[in-house]
Amino acid sequence: MFGIWRRGIAPAVSMLFVPAVALVLSGSQARAGDLDAALADAKAPEPTLFGESATKIKTVPAEESTAPSFADEIARLWAEDFHPETDRWTERNNRIKLTAFASAMFFGDNLRIHPDGAAGVRISWEVPGFIGIRLDTAGAPWSHFRVRDAQQTLDTGDHSRFIQGFFDVTSLSIAIFNPELSFAPNLAMWAGFGLDVWSYHYDALIGSQGTSRRYQFVDFNAGGNLFFNLEYRIVDVFHIGMELREHVVYAPQTERGEFYKIDNIIPGIGLHTIGSPHSRNQNLPVALSAVEEFQLHISVVF
Repeated sequence: MFGIWRRGIAPAVSMLFVPAVALVLSGSQARAGDLDAALADAKAPEPTLFGESATKIKTVPAEESTAPSFADEIARLWAEDFHPETDRWTERNNRIKLTAFASAMFFGDNLRIHPDGAAGVRISWEVPGFIGIRLDTAGAPWSHFRVRDAQQTLDTGDHSRFIQGFFDVTSLSIAIFNPELSFAPNLAMWAGFGLDVWSYHYDALIGSQGTSRRYQFVDFNAGGNLFFNLEYRIVDVFHIGMELREHVVYAPQTERGEFYKIDNIIPGIGLHTIGSPHSRNQNLPVALSAVEEFQLHISVVF
Protein backbone atom coordinates (compact mmCIF):
# COMPACT_ATOMS: atom_id res chain seq x y z
CA MET A 1 0.00 0.00 0.00
CA PHE A 2 2.80 2.35 0.89
CA GLY A 3 4.48 1.48 -2.37
CA ILE A 4 1.39 2.53 -4.34
CA TRP A 5 1.24 5.80 -2.37
CA ARG A 6 4.92 6.47 -3.04
CA ARG A 7 4.85 5.75 -6.81
CA GLY A 8 1.35 6.88 -7.75
CA ILE A 9 -0.67 9.27 -5.57
CA ALA A 10 2.10 11.00 -3.60
CA PRO A 11 3.91 12.56 -6.59
CA ALA A 12 0.64 13.92 -7.96
CA VAL A 13 -0.43 15.46 -4.63
CA SER A 14 2.98 16.98 -4.08
CA MET A 15 2.96 18.61 -7.54
CA LEU A 16 -0.33 20.38 -6.64
CA PHE A 17 0.21 20.99 -2.95
CA VAL A 18 3.75 22.40 -2.89
CA PRO A 19 3.14 25.34 -5.28
CA ALA A 20 -0.07 26.28 -3.46
CA VAL A 21 1.65 26.33 -0.04
CA ALA A 22 4.48 28.42 -1.44
CA LEU A 23 2.04 31.06 -2.64
CA VAL A 24 0.23 31.19 0.69
CA LEU A 25 3.42 31.49 2.74
CA SER A 26 4.82 34.21 0.52
CA GLY A 27 2.41 36.69 2.01
CA SER A 28 1.38 38.06 -1.37
CA GLN A 29 -2.02 37.80 -2.95
CA ALA A 30 -2.15 34.80 -5.33
CA ARG A 31 -3.35 35.46 -8.78
CA ALA A 32 -5.04 32.95 -11.09
CA GLY A 33 -2.29 33.40 -13.68
CA ASP A 34 0.43 32.50 -11.20
CA LEU A 35 -1.38 29.34 -10.24
CA ASP A 36 -1.79 28.29 -13.90
CA ALA A 37 1.93 28.85 -14.55
CA ALA A 38 2.86 26.74 -11.55
CA LEU A 39 0.59 23.92 -12.71
CA ALA A 40 2.09 24.04 -16.26
CA ASP A 41 5.62 23.70 -14.85
CA ALA A 42 4.54 20.78 -12.74
CA LYS A 43 3.09 18.98 -15.77
CA ALA A 44 6.26 19.41 -17.92
CA PRO A 45 7.76 15.95 -18.72
CA GLU A 46 11.14 15.03 -17.40
CA PRO A 47 14.10 14.74 -19.82
CA THR A 48 14.61 11.35 -21.47
CA LEU A 49 17.74 9.24 -21.40
CA PHE A 50 19.16 11.12 -24.45
CA GLY A 51 18.49 14.58 -23.03
CA GLU A 52 15.43 15.42 -25.13
CA SER A 53 11.96 16.06 -23.91
CA ALA A 54 9.52 13.24 -24.60
CA THR A 55 7.26 15.69 -26.47
CA LYS A 56 10.06 16.41 -28.97
CA ILE A 57 10.60 12.77 -30.01
CA LYS A 58 8.92 11.95 -33.33
CA THR A 59 7.81 8.48 -34.33
CA VAL A 60 7.85 7.36 -37.97
CA PRO A 61 4.47 6.06 -39.12
CA ALA A 62 4.48 2.58 -40.61
CA GLU A 63 3.30 3.86 -44.00
CA GLU A 64 6.33 6.21 -44.26
CA SER A 65 8.94 3.43 -43.92
CA THR A 66 11.71 3.65 -46.52
CA ALA A 67 12.29 -0.14 -46.77
CA PRO A 68 11.03 -1.47 -50.18
CA SER A 69 8.13 -3.86 -50.06
CA PHE A 70 8.05 -7.26 -51.74
CA ALA A 71 5.75 -5.91 -54.46
CA ASP A 72 8.15 -3.02 -55.16
CA GLU A 73 11.07 -5.45 -55.49
CA ILE A 74 9.15 -7.65 -57.95
CA ALA A 75 8.20 -4.58 -60.01
CA ARG A 76 11.84 -3.49 -60.13
CA LEU A 77 13.06 -6.90 -61.29
CA TRP A 78 10.31 -7.08 -63.92
CA ALA A 79 11.26 -3.66 -65.29
CA GLU A 80 14.94 -4.60 -65.54
CA ASP A 81 14.18 -7.90 -67.30
CA PHE A 82 11.71 -6.38 -69.77
CA HIS A 83 13.18 -5.63 -73.21
CA PRO A 84 10.65 -3.34 -74.96
CA GLU A 85 11.90 -3.71 -78.52
CA THR A 86 11.29 -7.44 -78.53
CA ASP A 87 8.92 -8.32 -75.69
CA ARG A 88 6.23 -5.84 -76.65
CA TRP A 89 5.81 -7.56 -80.03
CA THR A 90 3.73 -10.22 -78.32
CA GLU A 91 3.35 -8.77 -74.82
CA ARG A 92 5.83 -11.31 -73.39
CA ASN A 93 3.80 -14.32 -74.54
CA ASN A 94 5.38 -17.33 -76.23
CA ARG A 95 5.00 -17.13 -79.99
CA ILE A 96 5.18 -19.22 -83.14
CA LYS A 97 7.10 -17.84 -86.11
CA LEU A 98 6.99 -19.07 -89.70
CA THR A 99 9.92 -18.09 -91.90
CA ALA A 100 10.68 -18.43 -95.60
CA PHE A 101 14.27 -17.89 -96.67
CA ALA A 102 16.64 -17.94 -99.62
CA SER A 103 20.26 -18.85 -99.05
CA ALA A 104 23.59 -19.15 -100.79
CA MET A 105 25.70 -22.18 -99.84
CA PHE A 106 29.43 -22.64 -100.33
CA PHE A 107 30.64 -26.22 -99.93
CA GLY A 108 34.06 -27.49 -98.98
CA ASP A 109 35.98 -28.77 -101.99
CA ASN A 110 36.14 -32.33 -100.72
CA LEU A 111 32.33 -32.62 -100.91
CA ARG A 112 32.56 -32.02 -104.69
CA ILE A 113 29.33 -29.96 -104.68
CA HIS A 114 29.31 -26.72 -106.63
CA PRO A 115 28.30 -23.56 -104.67
CA ASP A 116 24.59 -23.14 -105.18
CA GLY A 117 21.53 -21.25 -104.09
CA ALA A 118 18.85 -22.89 -101.96
CA ALA A 119 15.39 -22.13 -100.58
CA GLY A 120 13.75 -23.28 -97.39
CA VAL A 121 11.22 -22.83 -94.61
CA ARG A 122 11.54 -22.69 -90.85
CA ILE A 123 9.14 -22.93 -87.92
CA SER A 124 10.21 -21.54 -84.56
CA TRP A 125 8.83 -21.50 -81.04
CA GLU A 126 10.18 -18.46 -79.21
CA VAL A 127 10.09 -16.93 -75.78
CA PRO A 128 10.62 -13.21 -76.58
CA GLY A 129 13.83 -11.86 -75.13
CA PHE A 130 15.01 -15.29 -73.97
CA ILE A 131 15.24 -18.48 -76.09
CA GLY A 132 13.83 -20.22 -79.15
CA ILE A 133 13.67 -23.69 -80.72
CA ARG A 134 13.85 -23.89 -84.52
CA LEU A 135 13.20 -26.61 -87.10
CA ASP A 136 14.08 -25.81 -90.72
CA THR A 137 14.79 -27.48 -94.01
CA ALA A 138 16.42 -26.14 -97.17
CA GLY A 139 17.32 -27.63 -100.51
CA ALA A 140 18.45 -26.95 -104.07
CA PRO A 141 16.84 -28.97 -106.88
CA TRP A 142 19.32 -27.51 -109.38
CA SER A 143 22.52 -28.48 -107.55
CA HIS A 144 25.62 -29.72 -109.41
CA PHE A 145 28.09 -32.40 -108.37
CA ARG A 146 31.61 -32.70 -109.78
CA VAL A 147 32.80 -35.99 -111.29
CA ARG A 148 35.67 -36.99 -113.56
CA ASP A 149 34.96 -38.26 -117.06
CA ALA A 150 36.14 -41.85 -116.74
CA GLN A 151 36.27 -42.31 -120.50
CA GLN A 152 39.08 -39.81 -120.93
CA THR A 153 42.04 -42.16 -120.51
CA LEU A 154 44.38 -40.87 -123.18
CA ASP A 155 45.91 -38.12 -121.03
CA THR A 156 46.20 -37.11 -117.38
CA GLY A 157 44.36 -33.80 -117.69
CA ASP A 158 41.52 -32.70 -115.46
CA HIS A 159 38.41 -33.95 -117.26
CA SER A 160 35.87 -32.80 -114.68
CA ARG A 161 32.16 -32.75 -115.44
CA PHE A 162 29.16 -31.66 -113.39
CA ILE A 163 26.08 -33.85 -113.01
CA GLN A 164 22.79 -32.39 -111.88
CA GLY A 165 20.83 -33.44 -108.82
CA PHE A 166 19.65 -32.04 -105.51
CA PHE A 167 20.64 -31.83 -101.87
CA ASP A 168 18.64 -31.14 -98.72
CA VAL A 169 19.65 -30.15 -95.19
CA THR A 170 17.29 -30.37 -92.21
CA SER A 171 18.32 -28.69 -88.94
CA LEU A 172 17.06 -28.65 -85.36
CA SER A 173 18.61 -25.78 -83.42
CA ILE A 174 18.41 -23.67 -80.26
CA ALA A 175 18.45 -19.87 -80.53
CA ILE A 176 19.50 -17.62 -77.62
CA PHE A 177 18.49 -13.95 -77.52
CA ASN A 178 21.30 -11.40 -77.17
CA PRO A 179 20.07 -8.17 -75.50
CA GLU A 180 23.42 -6.37 -75.75
CA LEU A 181 23.28 -6.39 -79.56
CA SER A 182 19.54 -5.66 -79.73
CA PHE A 183 19.61 -2.11 -78.37
CA ALA A 184 18.58 -0.43 -81.66
CA PRO A 185 14.81 0.18 -82.10
CA ASN A 186 12.92 -2.78 -83.60
CA LEU A 187 16.09 -4.87 -83.83
CA ALA A 188 16.62 -8.36 -82.36
CA MET A 189 19.72 -10.51 -82.51
CA TRP A 190 19.74 -14.28 -81.96
CA ALA A 191 22.63 -16.75 -81.95
CA GLY A 192 22.75 -20.48 -81.38
CA PHE A 193 23.70 -23.96 -82.47
CA GLY A 194 22.06 -27.09 -83.81
CA LEU A 195 22.25 -30.48 -85.51
CA ASP A 196 22.04 -31.19 -89.26
CA VAL A 197 21.09 -34.09 -91.49
CA TRP A 198 22.26 -33.79 -95.11
CA SER A 199 20.94 -35.85 -97.99
CA TYR A 200 22.20 -35.95 -101.60
CA HIS A 201 20.84 -37.39 -104.81
CA TYR A 202 22.78 -36.99 -108.07
CA ASP A 203 22.24 -39.17 -111.13
CA ALA A 204 23.16 -38.37 -114.73
CA LEU A 205 24.56 -39.77 -118.00
CA ILE A 206 27.72 -38.35 -119.51
CA GLY A 207 28.42 -39.13 -123.13
CA SER A 208 31.94 -39.23 -124.55
CA GLN A 209 33.57 -40.83 -127.54
CA GLY A 210 30.25 -42.17 -128.79
CA THR A 211 29.19 -43.87 -125.56
CA SER A 212 27.38 -42.83 -122.39
CA ARG A 213 28.12 -43.77 -118.84
CA ARG A 214 25.95 -43.32 -115.76
CA TYR A 215 27.30 -41.42 -112.74
CA GLN A 216 25.52 -41.65 -109.39
CA PHE A 217 25.94 -40.31 -105.89
CA VAL A 218 23.15 -40.99 -103.36
CA ASP A 219 24.06 -40.61 -99.69
CA PHE A 220 23.44 -38.75 -96.42
CA ASN A 221 25.63 -37.19 -93.71
CA ALA A 222 25.23 -35.82 -90.19
CA GLY A 223 26.71 -32.62 -88.82
CA GLY A 224 26.25 -29.55 -86.70
CA ASN A 225 25.97 -25.79 -87.13
CA LEU A 226 26.51 -22.43 -85.46
CA PHE A 227 24.49 -19.40 -86.54
CA PHE A 228 24.03 -15.66 -86.07
CA ASN A 229 20.58 -14.19 -86.86
CA LEU A 230 19.68 -10.50 -87.10
CA GLU A 231 16.00 -9.58 -87.33
CA TYR A 232 14.18 -6.29 -87.93
CA ARG A 233 10.52 -5.68 -87.06
CA ILE A 234 8.49 -3.99 -89.82
CA VAL A 235 5.20 -4.34 -87.93
CA ASP A 236 4.28 -6.48 -84.93
CA VAL A 237 3.67 -9.64 -86.96
CA PHE A 238 5.97 -9.12 -89.95
CA HIS A 239 9.77 -9.27 -89.71
CA ILE A 240 12.70 -9.43 -92.11
CA GLY A 241 16.30 -10.37 -91.47
CA MET A 242 19.50 -12.13 -92.36
CA GLU A 243 21.43 -15.10 -91.02
CA LEU A 244 24.96 -16.41 -91.22
CA ARG A 245 25.35 -20.13 -90.53
CA GLU A 246 28.45 -22.32 -90.45
CA HIS A 247 27.86 -26.04 -90.98
CA VAL A 248 30.37 -28.74 -90.09
CA VAL A 249 29.64 -32.00 -91.92
CA TYR A 250 30.91 -35.42 -90.96
CA ALA A 251 31.51 -36.91 -94.41
CA PRO A 252 33.41 -40.24 -94.25
CA GLN A 253 32.92 -40.80 -97.99
CA THR A 254 35.44 -38.04 -98.69
CA GLU A 255 38.24 -40.32 -97.49
CA ARG A 256 37.99 -41.92 -100.93
CA GLY A 257 39.24 -40.11 -103.98
CA GLU A 258 36.15 -40.59 -106.17
CA PHE A 259 33.22 -41.58 -104.00
CA TYR A 260 30.52 -41.86 -106.68
CA LYS A 261 29.39 -44.84 -108.74
CA ILE A 262 29.99 -45.26 -112.45
CA ASP A 263 27.57 -47.66 -114.15
CA ASN A 264 27.16 -49.33 -110.76
CA ILE A 265 30.25 -51.38 -111.56
CA ILE A 266 31.01 -52.34 -107.96
CA PRO A 267 27.76 -53.72 -106.53
CA GLY A 268 27.51 -54.82 -102.92
CA ILE A 269 29.92 -52.24 -101.52
CA GLY A 270 27.25 -49.64 -100.93
CA LEU A 271 27.19 -45.96 -101.68
CA HIS A 272 30.88 -45.28 -100.98
CA THR A 273 32.44 -47.11 -103.90
CA ILE A 274 35.12 -45.84 -106.27
CA GLY A 275 38.52 -44.69 -104.99
CA SER A 276 41.25 -45.57 -102.56
CA PRO A 277 40.59 -45.19 -98.82
CA HIS A 278 42.27 -42.26 -97.03
CA SER A 279 43.35 -40.54 -100.21
CA ARG A 280 41.85 -37.28 -98.86
CA ASN A 281 41.51 -35.53 -95.48
CA GLN A 282 44.80 -37.09 -94.41
CA ASN A 283 45.55 -34.22 -92.02
CA LEU A 284 42.25 -34.46 -90.14
CA PRO A 285 41.48 -36.88 -87.27
CA VAL A 286 38.01 -37.40 -88.78
CA ALA A 287 36.56 -36.71 -92.20
CA LEU A 288 35.02 -33.25 -91.80
CA SER A 289 33.92 -30.68 -94.31
CA ALA A 290 32.61 -27.14 -93.94
CA VAL A 291 29.61 -25.45 -95.57
CA GLU A 292 29.06 -21.69 -95.27
CA GLU A 293 25.48 -20.42 -95.62
CA PHE A 294 24.12 -16.90 -95.98
CA GLN A 295 20.34 -16.35 -95.63
CA LEU A 296 17.79 -13.62 -96.29
CA HIS A 297 14.45 -14.31 -94.68
CA ILE A 298 10.89 -13.07 -94.17
CA SER A 299 8.89 -14.07 -91.07
CA VAL A 300 5.30 -13.97 -89.88
CA VAL A 301 4.67 -14.12 -86.11
CA PHE A 302 1.58 -15.65 -84.51
